Amino acid sequence: MSAYNRVQWVHKQIVDGRFPNAKRVSEHFNISHRQGQRDIETLKKEFGAPLIYSAEKKGYTYSEDFSLPVYYLNSNDEDYLKLMAEAQNAEDTSQNSYLQMQIPYLATIEIPDRRSYYMLERFIIGKESKNNYICEFKNASFFLCALLTSGADFTVVKPKWLKENLLEIIERAIRNNKE
Repeated sequence: MSAYNRVQWVHKQIVDGRFPNAKRVSEHFNISHRQGQRDIETLKKEFGAPLIYSAEKKGYTYSEDFSLPVYYLNSNDEDYLKLMAEAQNAEDTSQNSYLQMQIPYLATIEIPDRRSYYMLERFIIGKESKNNYICEFKNASFFLCALLTSGADFTVVKPKWLKENLLEIIERAIRNNKE
């Protein structure tokens, strides 16, 4: 069973209100407690899940709505599966960056005007409400760079982790360029 399958299981448990923890992950998959904890950390760090620990329930839940990015495999994806297997054992982060680019993320972006909409149109896959659009992207850094350099007016509505990353980039740029 791959780490991604275990992460999906943890996500499903959280969505179903079951408050999983490292012990439950390790028991369910017959893996070490430490590996179960790493799978939970992967969900938080690599997928941006807004995980919080509930001491009362002795397990994890989400602090806000969250869905895992989805990647559909087809018959031509044998090379991708091989790369995933290699990346799980590799310390070379460039392979992990490549894998991140294979899994699309979703974000809701508020776009107040038509001009800004057209500037960001290549990312838009749907409409959530009047000025809120669902955007899909495969690499968070590239997406944030595209938002910042587009000249468009926008507000990142969700996910919270993406908004926090954007603010961190902007704050660092301001701090580094003050005279």
